[in-house]
Amino acid sequence: MNKQKSLSVAERYRQTIASRQPEIIDVTAPSGFIFKFQKPSKFALLFNGDMLQLAEPSEENQIQLAKQVFNIRDKVLLLSVDPKIVTGKAKNANEISTEDIADDDLAYLFKWVAAAGADEAAMKSMFPVKPERAAATGGAAAKQ
Repeated sequence: MNKQKSLSVAERYRQTIASRQPEIIDVTAPSGFIFKFQKPSKFALLFNGDMLQLAEPSEENQIQLAKQVFNIRDKVLLLSVDPKIVTGKAKNANEISTEDIADDDLAYLFKWVAAAGADEAAMKSMFPVKPERAAATGGAAAKQ
């Protein structure tokens, strides 16, 4: 019996998707440095319940938000390609530790992954800068 026929439709679909080469995107951070990332799925975060949602600051909501933040952090680490972003000490030549990345750049990469690789305009609508923050930073926050 043909092995392909013995697979379920779901298994054949997973194999087809797994055989595709991931789309690599150049992501220019605020510093001007270009990071290469696998393009995030627009739906993966949604179906995994990882979309950041702002709600009333109850203890339960804070715990849920922390879980979402860690899940998105894991996606940033997983999807980074060149350099490969790691936590802790970088062990290989192509790795860079989150500790070695400027806060502005790391925040931008985090937002980019959370926005499923959206363009700059879409990211600004998803992560609007509060007017008082933009004024306090001399407008720098608005440029992110």
